[in-house]
Amino acid sequence: MKNSYHHGNLRDTLLSKSIEILNDKGLKGLSVRAVAKLAGVSEAAPYSHFKNKDKLLEAIAIEGYEKLRQSLDEMTELTRFEMIERLAIGYVSFALENVQLFRLMFGRELAELTVSERHREASAMCYEPLSLEVSKLLDNKQSGLTVEAATTSTWSIVHGLSILLIDGKVPFPTDRQEQQHFIANRCHVITLALS
Repeated sequence: MKNSYHHGNLRDTLLSKSIEILNDKGLKGLSVRAVAKLAGVSEAAPYSHFKNKDKLLEAIAIEGYEKLRQSLDEMTELTRFEMIERLAIGYVSFALENVQLFRLMFGRELAELTVSERHREASAMCYEPLSLEVSKLLDNKQSGLTVEAATTSTWSIVHGLSILLIDGKVPFPTDRQEQQHFIANRCHVITLALS
């Protein structure tokens, strides 16, 4: 039996089901047909919202960037860490909790596409807090570093740590508070370098 959707709900449902498939089966298991089947709609229904699979992948990535930004915003309330460390905790935590989505967001599949303005905006929205904090740390410092160069270096450290943890290359504690301390300690070098 097919599900019925109110206007506007189908797109959200398709994205939700896409992320579910992505988490369960990875990118190889994700197809427009599989999403339609899981959502309980005809195979043609998703095409009213996504022109093709590439557009579906882009929409999933945009959803991911919005969730990443939410994770960054939530972590800024942790008062026991420096702001860069809080942002690192938000970033790495998001990556570990959304491995397949994270891989899609920063993977080759989307890098090879011509992305929309909405995609660029969503991506920049995640880069913004890091750039702002780096700018504050560099303020009045005669280091010769540009904000762009320092932000890219900072992002590289945080992103690299995320990938190392995802791939199991670095042992990681299981306790949530210990995890936060682990990430903060590994990223404290950024604060030291830029202060």
